[in-house]
Amino acid sequence: MRILAHIGVAWAVMLVAGAAWPFEKMAPDLPLVFAAYLGVTARDRVPHATMGAIAIGYLADLLSGTPRGLLALVCGLICLGGRLVSSRLLVRGRGFVAAYAGANALGAAILLAAIRVYLGVPLGGLGREVLMAVTAALLTALVAAPLFRLCREVDARLARTVREREAVREGYLS
Repeated sequence: MRILAHIGVAWAVMLVAGAAWPFEKMAPDLPLVFAAYLGVTARDRVPHATMGAIAIGYLADLLSGTPRGLLALVCGLICLGGRLVSSRLLVRGRGFVAAYAGANALGAAILLAAIRVYLGVPLGGLGREVLMAVTAALLTALVAAPLFRLCREVDARLARTVREREAVREGYLS
C-alpha cells in the first residue's frame, strides 16, 4: 500500500510540475528524488521499493518522451544505491537531503550519458552536457527537501500508531 501511495504521489507531482514548469530544457529530476526516498526508507522491503522506483521511472519515461525503460532503469539503480547509503548514513536534514539528491542527479546524468553512448545516440557538446547535468543537479537539490517532506507525510498517514507517525514525520523510521 505504501509503495502504491508513493507512486501515485510521484505521478501527481510529475504531472503538475510538468504542466507548470516554465523552462523546457532545465528541470529538476523529480523521479530520482522519489526513487532515492524509496531506497533510503526501504529497510527490509528492498524488492518492493525497487519495483516502486522502477514504476515511477517508467511513468517519468511516459511523461517525458524518453525511450521506455531508460528512466526506469536509472530510478531502480538510484533506489538500490539509496538502500546502500542508508545502511551507513542517516539521510536527514535539509542540507544533507539536498546534497544527497544533487549527487544522485549528477550520478544519474553520468549513467544516462553512458547509456546513450553505449546505444550510439549522439551526445551534445561536452560543455552543454555538463551544464545541463549541473543545472539539473542544482534544481533537484532545491526541490529535494520539500519532496522528502511530502514523502514522509505520505508515510506518516499510513503509519499504524501515533508514535510511529511522529517518528516518520521526523525522519527516523520508514
